[in-house]
Amino acid sequence: MIVEKEPDMAHFPPVYSDDESKILIAIYENPDVSYDTYALTQLLTGITAASPDFEAAFKKTLKAIEQLIVRGLVDGKQLKGGLGIYYHELKLKYKGKQEAIRERDRVAEWNKQLPKIIAESNAVVEEMRKAEQKK
Repeated sequence: MIVEKEPDMAHFPPVYSDDESKILIAIYENPDVSYDTYALTQLLTGITAASPDFEAAFKKTLKAIEQLIVRGLVDGKQLKGGLGIYYHELKLKYKGKQEAIRERDRVAEWNKQLPKIIAESNAVVEEMRKAEQKK
């Protein structure tokens, strides 16, 4: 009996939040650094642990880390501290390394294309301004 395989459905590449993207790239590009939720919060936001805004930023970073864990890309030691659960010694899993490389390349391509996109956008705005003036 021959079973025909269904045709592959088009699948879209994963989309990561800005924080998820930065976390993947940071861990990939710095494999000797032992990242934890606290360090990543400071890296992503520039807010120090002494700041009153740190707790909200910490929770946002924690959420991004948890999403990467759910996707099977990152793992680390789960601990409990003053701000609740956090992760220590975050490392990329094999799949996480693959996604970090893809994400790094995607971000680099986006940054390369951004000046062209901005120039085209400015040209459209200028055309609209000229058209409005003619009215």
